Amino acid sequence: MKNIREIKKGEMSLPVILSMIVAIFVLVLVGIFIYDVGTGKAIPFAKYLPDFMTKKDKVEGMEILRYQIIEDKVQYYDGTNWLDFKDGKVELEEKILTQSEVTEDFIKYYFYNKRENNDHLFVFLINRNPELDKDKGSLLIKNGDVTVVIKENKEQFVLDNKNEVYIVRRSEDVNVEHIILDNGDEIDVVVSSGGGFKLERVDSSAGLYNTIKDRAMAWRDSVLKKPIEIGFFVGDKEEIIRACVEKRGTDFIVDLLKESDSCG
Repeated sequence: MKNIREIKKGEMSLPVILSMIVAIFVLVLVGIFIYDVGTGKAIPFAKYLPDFMTKKDKVEGMEILRYQIIEDKVQYYDGTNWLDFKDGKVELEEKILTQSEVTEDFIKYYFYNKRENNDHLFVFLINRNPELDKDKGSLLIKNGDVTVVIKENKEQFVLDNKNEVYIVRRSEDVNVEHIILDNGDEIDVVVSSGGGFKLERVDSSAGLYNTIKDRAMAWRDSVLKKPIEIGFFVGDKEEIIRACVEKRGTDFIVDLLKESDSCG
C-alpha cells in the first residue's frame, strides 16, 4: 500500500504552493510600488488590496503643500503621492488645514501680492484668475500669465505659463480695459470677452523676444522673494505660518516645516 505521505509525480506539496503564492503577491506589490513612484499615480485595482495599502488622512513627519496654478487646485504630499484634501480638510501633524482657505492663501500670495516694477520700457500685469474678477471681465489670458505693454508704443505682449511670448494683434473694434497700476501707470489692456484680437507667437530670434521674456519672468517671479502666509488650526485655535514658496513649472510648493520670514 502506498504511503499517504508519498507525493505523486507531478504534484506539489502545500508548502511549495503557498510559497509560490506569497512570492507572486510580493512581486505584485513591488510592481505597484515601482509604478506609483514612476508615474505619481495609483494603479486602479490597488484599492482592492489589503488595508495596509490605503492612504491615511493624517500625515506624520511631512507638511508639504502644492498649488497647481492652471488647475487652481491645492494638494498635500504624503511621502509618495500628491493627494486631494479628503472632505476639504487634511491633518498634517497637529495642523488642520482646509482646502478652501489654503487655496485662497495661495491666490492672495501669487495674484494679489504687490510686485515692484522699476522697468522704464515695460508695464507688467499679472493676469488673475477670472473667477476673482467677474465684475471687471477676465483679461486676455488667465491663470498667472503676464501681460506686457511697451510704454512707448502701447504694443501688447503676453508671457504664458510655459514662458512663451505672444504678441497681441488687435483690430479697431477690440474691447479694452483701462487699468491704473499701483505705481500710477495707466494702460489699456485687451480683454478676452470682446474679441477683435488674435495671439501670434513671437519667434525666439526676434529682437525683443528675450528682453520681454527675461524681464517679464523676473517681474512675475519676484513675488517668490516674499514668504507666503498659510492659515491653519491647532484644535480650536487659528494660527498662521510663514514659509518660502518654490516654483516648479506651474506648480507652487511650500514646506510648512521650513518656517521663514525672508526668502530673498
